[in-house]
Amino acid sequence: HKLPYQIIRPDWTPKPEMIYNPKAGFLRDQIMVNLCDRAIFIWDGISNGTYQTIRMMEQANKPFYLHEMRTI
Repeated sequence: HKLPYQIIRPDWTPKPEMIYNPKAGFLRDQIMVNLCDRAIFIWDGISNGTYQTIRMMEQANKPFYLHEMRTI
């Protein structure tokens, strides 16, 4: 494909009082929403991270396509 893309990894570096940074995934998702102009989601209907990112896209009033894949 010739679509431009960027890899954005969460920074799980621990804070001094924690074992890891529990907000890393949320912060990464917010960066992705800020950088994109539209998105495609493939969601199992369970993942909280994907659900939260979908909500962020709605709040940002950005278009997205959602394909829900239910597991059996």
